[in-house]
Amino acid sequence: MPVKLSLAKALIIIMLVVLLATAMETTVGLPEDAQESDTLHVDHTPLTLRQKRYLRSTANLTSSTLLQSSVGARRLTSLLSELKKLSANMGESTSAIISSATTHFKATMFGHQQELSNDKFIDLKLNDMEQKLFDNPNLDKWIDFVKANTLSQEEAVAQMCRTLWHMFPKNSDRHAYLVKNLGGVKALDKHGKIAKLLRERQMGIWANLRMTPKEASEYLGMNRVLKDDLIDSPEFTMWGAYMTQRHQGYRDALHILAKQFDSIDADLVRKLAAIHVDSESFSFAQGLIYYYCWFLRQAKIDPAIFYKDLKFDISLFTENISKSLLKEPLVRIWLDYTYLKAMVHWKINENQVLKTLNDVFGDGNGMNILKKLKGMDNLGRVGAENETNDLATSMDRILEILKKNHIPLQD
Repeated sequence: MPVKLSLAKALIIIMLVVLLATAMETTVGLPEDAQESDTLHVDHTPLTLRQKRYLRSTANLTSSTLLQSSVGARRLTSLLSELKKLSANMGESTSAIISSATTHFKATMFGHQQELSNDKFIDLKLNDMEQKLFDNPNLDKWIDFVKANTLSQEEAVAQMCRTLWHMFPKNSDRHAYLVKNLGGVKALDKHGKIAKLLRERQMGIWANLRMTPKEASEYLGMNRVLKDDLIDSPEFTMWGAYMTQRHQGYRDALHILAKQFDSIDADLVRKLAAIHVDSESFSFAQGLIYYYCWFLRQAKIDPAIFYKDLKFDISLFTENISKSLLKEPLVRIWLDYTYLKAMVHWKINENQVLKTLNDVFGDGNGMNILKKLKGMDNLGRVGAENETNDLATSMDRILEILKKNHIPLQD
């Protein structure tokens, strides 16, 4: 009897090796994203046609391409390793060997990874929208299952991303549910890392499709979010991540937001300024703010008018000007704008700077503010680097110029 069992197991192993050789000649690899470029150019082809073109291009892979690729080599090595383990582990029952080998073989060789991932997602009832996806205790089981049936984190993330967008299709309430869940996960949350990887993967697909800022905002359904809720919404988080990742200009973003808010004004700036530094939208929001300052500068808006629009409490400056107060977002925005108004090609008109500060904060307080600024660590303007060179500066650089122009910063 043991001899018959051993022979049966040997036959199973031989069968798997034969199937392996056959499958390696016919298997087509999973689509990989096309090469991403650092800059997006506007493609006027309708988005639906771009999506079809992208799918055709990624599906155009041959068996020879797979066999010559490092991915194919890794899969072959992995399968041979599994077969060796099976042949060595003669203590397992024949049925267990068949089950383990068949599942792994189907997942790895016949391109059924996606089908298995989708089925597992449904089996675990993760498509049920009654609770938050990333709070579902079964999510870890699905993630572990996908990782076990793929050979790298990159493949696992790609597979999970395709399952999610298959289960929650575009232009549906289900898709809105996915966006809110995916964009609402914070970096420090339990699934923050995997959520970020999934978002980045999706951004790459959008980039390959050359999706414009407007198309991305429509795809995410930003127009369906109430104006008062937009800046804090997961939709804005994902849109900002895409704009930041693809180095999109702030001009288009501001124009899109202007339509949502009816105008570009201080109310929008205040909402952007309220985004916390730990938020994934922080850098994007700061860039929008800084570009808005540039917009005001071009329109020759007086700093005193802008200060009134921002509505921060000026009385706080009259007695004790603290470093923490100068770090307040609205205060920093206004101070930066004041310097922008006074700056022309890296030259600062000291009288304009000090006069504006003294006019708003009271005689003598302008110099006190400069003293406080000089004593602060990591002085920096409000925003991230902007595509406009004369704006890509910092308070360090401004103070350096002030000193070169002999503006007294010491008592």
